[in-house]
Amino acid sequence: MPGYDIPLRALFYCCRMVLSLTKEVESEVVNMCTYATTTEPTRKEKSLKALVLFMLLILPVLLCACGSEKEDIMNTTEYASTVSTDTSKEPSVATQSDDSPVIDHSDEAVSDNDTVDTDEPTTESVTPKYISITVDDGPDGVGCDEYLRICEEQDIKITFFVIGQNIEKNGKQLRSMVESGCEVGNHSWSHTDLTSMSDEEVLEEISMTTEKILECCPEAKVTFVRAPFFAYSDTVNDLIEYPFIDAALAESDSENSDKTLETILSADDGDIILLHCWNEGSIHALETAIPEMKEAGFQFVTVSELFDIKGVEPLPGLVYRHISENLTGMYTPTQEIFTDGEFTDGDWSNWKDAAVLNVADIKNMTEDQALMVRYESTANPCLILQSWSGGEGWVQVTPSSDDGSTAIFTYEDLLEQFKADSFSRLNACMIRPFGSSLTVKSVCIADKT
Repeated sequence: MPGYDIPLRALFYCCRMVLSLTKEVESEVVNMCTYATTTEPTRKEKSLKALVLFMLLILPVLLCACGSEKEDIMNTTEYASTVSTDTSKEPSVATQSDDSPVIDHSDEAVSDNDTVDTDEPTTESVTPKYISITVDDGPDGVGCDEYLRICEEQDIKITFFVIGQNIEKNGKQLRSMVESGCEVGNHSWSHTDLTSMSDEEVLEEISMTTEKILECCPEAKVTFVRAPFFAYSDTVNDLIEYPFIDAALAESDSENSDKTLETILSADDGDIILLHCWNEGSIHALETAIPEMKEAGFQFVTVSELFDIKGVEPLPGLVYRHISENLTGMYTPTQEIFTDGEFTDGDWSNWKDAAVLNVADIKNMTEDQALMVRYESTANPCLILQSWSGGEGWVQVTPSSDDGSTAIFTYEDLLEQFKADSFSRLNACMIRPFGSSLTVKSVCIADKT
């Protein structure tokens, strides 16, 4: 049996040595006995006598050890024989060149009821999702400090849209925003509806605010404008040479933190969320939502970072609520369903024309299709879906992707914003501008490539 050869051989040689020594002293013992009655034993004779006694004592011990080794070998051999004769449940054994056993599991199969134990921890990969929290109306000296505290404790970055006339009294807070790594945007000088102003007043509202921000924080970079009350027009969009940041989701008007918490938790990848510095409910809701959203894979980034991550270049005059990768190259137009139409925000005289789109075309769309809208405008197109029986009745759908000339509305996003499993209850649909006017060049059903 492999593994027992060395101990057995050593035992064998020990026994032989003991027997050999015994024979060598035998004659000496006889002589010693002959002279025992007449002569006193010498020193040599005493040594030989002690050696004989030692051999007589150790020999039984060696013999017992030999018997024990033999019994162990027999038991091991018997077990090996059992394993080799019953292979119905045990894996076959292959032997390497160095005689070490190797288990071969190639013919094993795990049944449905078997459980597989492993010491390796399993981790589920979570696809990262990115959203931008935006906070309006600072610096205010109070609420923004709470948002900055949350940013530091939760290790996130947000974007503050500041009012120019507030900076003089709260310049220190503005500097804290920039030093923390958060972003600062332009929310006009006096928070007045820009569409009610002259061209000169509009330009002054924006330029004065940017100048005040840079005067207080020269290292700041002002990239975006948020129009007060989300008020846009052809004039405003043409005059202001900044991209406009709107919001896909907004806080509750009241300080109902539970409702705002529900809104924040409903965010999708690429969403921009609007909160205010003076709303204590929003502060509490954000602080509560962050850990849960992080666990779900969300990362909180500034608006500029969101554009960079999604690979989208923000264009002056366009309004952005949700940022996603440009999907234009992923779809090929296959069926044109509308050509040439001009519409103005608030002009509902076109509604009776079906308006722009045939409802049947929308209902016949499949999961791998999208609406592709080519347009010319400083405003973004949105799709209006209306149901006269059930549901919310009237839904405004924002594009899944918009590069400034082509907007994509995916089938999935249309259904999600329509809040339905199908378009069976859809009665009417049209394209309209989100602010200012819009010239639709074409609308096509496009297949995903």
